[in-house]
Amino acid sequence: MSLSCSWRTAQWHLPNPIQMEDLKDLPFLSFYRHRSCSTFRIIIDEFKSHGFEPNIICECIDIAMVISLISEGLGITILPKTSLDKFLINGIKIIKFANCNIQSKANIVWPKDRYLAKHAMNFLQLFKEETHILARETIHQSQNV
Repeated sequence: MSLSCSWRTAQWHLPNPIQMEDLKDLPFLSFYRHRSCSTFRIIIDEFKSHGFEPNIICECIDIAMVISLISEGLGITILPKTSLDKFLINGIKIIKFANCNIQSKANIVWPKDRYLAKHAMNFLQLFKEETHILARETIHQSQNV
């Protein structure tokens, strides 16, 4: 998972790439602390691994809400880059991290003795191909840093 830090352009002047420590005192908009939302726990644990907890000012239930609040200048957040690609974002700056160690893997699960329709098999094949492409891109990007 490629993570990016997002905030309203005119609000803060942060380096690019950013260090986790640069976020220490900034107002942070997080995902809702629901037990099934592992994204929240993963991000908080990353902050803790850098020796601090974020200054959480708001917990949001979805990414659209986070983006909306950021566009109003209320704070910053950390989101997967793939999530940001789905939104038209004006006035929000997106930068990458230099020292963030969060990684995520996607998995597909189904009953092993169950028949899979042709559409499902095609989806699995596409998923495998895309996963391999993303893995190659990630390795290439990390070698160029």
